[in-house]
Amino acid sequence: MTTDIDRECATKIMGWHDDAGRWVDSDQQFKYWVDEFRPSEFITYAWLVVERMKELGYTFSIECNMAVNFNYLVLFSRILKYSNSNCWERYDAVSDSAPPAIVNAALAAIEDTDVKMP
Repeated sequence: MTTDIDRECATKIMGWHDDAGRWVDSDQQFKYWVDEFRPSEFITYAWLVVERMKELGYTFSIECNMAVNFNYLVLFSRILKYSNSNCWERYDAVSDSAPPAIVNAALAAIEDTDVKMP
C-alpha cells in the first residue's frame, strides 16, 4: 500500500499526478500504478528518485555507517552560484534501510528549495 511519503515523492519529485489510481506524467503517459510505486520501501523505485534528483541538478552519495548500527546515510547536494562564489546546499537523512533514507533526503531537498520541474 502506498504511503503519504510515497505520494509526495511521486508528485513533488517525479512530477506525476494521480489519474484514477495511475501515476501519469505531464504528457498523460502512464508511469506506475499508485499502489505499486513505493520508493520508501523498495530500492528499485527509490533509485528512480535518485535519477530524478540528478536530473534536477543534485549530486548523490550513500554510505552504510558501521559505527551507527549499520544505518544508511544519504546525501543530496547541489551548488548554488552567487556573484563571486559558490555555496553548497546539502540535505541528508539516516535510516536503517536505504529506500527511506533516499526518500527523506530527497523530499527535504525539494521542500526546501524552489526547484522548477523541467
